[in-house]
Amino acid sequence: MVSCLSNLSICSNSQLIKPKKLNWIDLFEKQVLKTPDNVALHFQEESITYKQLSNRVNKIAFILKSELHVNPNDIIGVFLERGIELIASILGILKAGAAYLPLDVNNPEERIKYIIEDAQPEIILSSNSALNQKEFIQNYRVLNLDMLERVTYTDFSYSIQPEDLAYIIYTSGTTGKPKGVMVQHKAISNTLNWRLEEYRFNDRDRVIQLFSHAFDGFIVSIFFFLLSGAEVFLLNDKEAKDPERIAYHIECYKITHLLIVPTLYSAVLKFLNEKNTSSLIKVTLAGEKVRPYQVLRTRELNNNIEIINEYGPTENSVATTIQRNLDISNINSIGHPILNNTLYVVDDYGKIVPEGTPGELWISGSGLANGYLNLEAQTNEKFIDNPFEVGTRLYKTGDIVTMNSKGEINYIGRKDNQVKVRGLRIELMDIDANLMQIEDIVDSLTVTFDYEDDTFICSYLVGDLKDSSKVREILKKSLPNYMIPNYFIFLDEIPYTLNGKVNREILPNPILSTFSIVNQNKENKDLYSIWKKILRCSDINDNDNFFEIGGHSLN
Repeated sequence: MVSCLSNLSICSNSQLIKPKKLNWIDLFEKQVLKTPDNVALHFQEESITYKQLSNRVNKIAFILKSELHVNPNDIIGVFLERGIELIASILGILKAGAAYLPLDVNNPEERIKYIIEDAQPEIILSSNSALNQKEFIQNYRVLNLDMLERVTYTDFSYSIQPEDLAYIIYTSGTTGKPKGVMVQHKAISNTLNWRLEEYRFNDRDRVIQLFSHAFDGFIVSIFFFLLSGAEVFLLNDKEAKDPERIAYHIECYKITHLLIVPTLYSAVLKFLNEKNTSSLIKVTLAGEKVRPYQVLRTRELNNNIEIINEYGPTENSVATTIQRNLDISNINSIGHPILNNTLYVVDDYGKIVPEGTPGELWISGSGLANGYLNLEAQTNEKFIDNPFEVGTRLYKTGDIVTMNSKGEINYIGRKDNQVKVRGLRIELMDIDANLMQIEDIVDSLTVTFDYEDDTFICSYLVGDLKDSSKVREILKKSLPNYMIPNYFIFLDEIPYTLNGKVNREILPNPILSTFSIVNQNKENKDLYSIWKKILRCSDINDNDNFFEIGGHSLN
């Protein structure tokens, strides 16, 4: 039941879920017994039933528990490409009582190595194809799943305690290195149980999965649906980022529910029509701000589709608030708290502000993470004792919001340099820290700007190095592609105001900046015209790379 204090920005949803909350594996096992012969997963040419998936899970869990003797809270790395084996591995690790650590095959070697060295996994689950992409993984203790085809196994009774660690997910950090968020079973179980009650999906629902397993959105975008008995279509890496292919699969597979990042949804909408949206019942947008076009265009295509907005930091187990039936009138609303969560809006001194007054959002409740792995100071800064309820903790989000009398939250922005770009969480200081390690760069300022329903990253650089291609190549060794700035602008100095703050008003606009001109081939004239339209540039160099001057997979 949602309850709020009159005239103050405090809202709680303390309704208890009945029966007693089940953990992740309990819920999966329950669904397997309910629909053993229903198809659980499709990936490319392979389909697998709930019972067959359970068998694969049991094999991996048996080997980890009985042969490799993993213990509760042991960390097991998952270095696999998208596919059914990835899903079975995560569930197998959890059933064995351990915690999983996602390692993205597509990340730079330096970043993967840092995560492994920081988290110190006991074992890394992988495959021949994944190991061939990053051979250095073989320097660690690896269990190659391709070698397990003929392994015999038996099911076993498992024991998972609420306080046991479920997973560690690394997010962008302010120091130039990612930080690992530790989440216990009791925290993620609250989210999963709430979603089951809130959405009430069943074996008639069909969904496509688009998120990377290195992000927490992956958990609710696939495991929640498996716990509901739905039929899940897992797309490969390329298709999961291709708006046209996503639209094709929505129609082909008669998808009933789409969970997607708003920016990607905008791109997908360009390929949707009344016919291929006829099966859609719900579209859940999460990960960044929803824009009017996304709501208006959905209404034009199929007015029966319910648009839902979900909000939640990794530090609170994926979901914190939900806004049902989103429309233009409440476009900025991220809704009310989910079950067993309490929200506070406070001023700079930690005092609760009146209704409608902007302040920082603080979260307390059952979904809170343990903190950051090996980062005690950052943990103590962000996770504090709750001054409003003795014996509980809360998380300081850094998000600026307002709350109305109904407990509905309107999102305004950030109080720091953390941003969301196409649904991916980025600390701009992380980018600057890596830039400042480059020789001949003496100052750096990285910002984001919005243009035509999209968000771009631009770094302003000071120093002798003025080659954007070289800067980009160096960054690729330490940062994932989604954190590489779209634009680099070289300045003699970063402009400051009289009071010492960056004077952002006089920073050159990268959209309006021009690129050097060289002789254009007559044969490439049409291509130049297309690039100029998409990238919003006045001139383009013959040697420019589409992805290095503002292009990305969605445009």
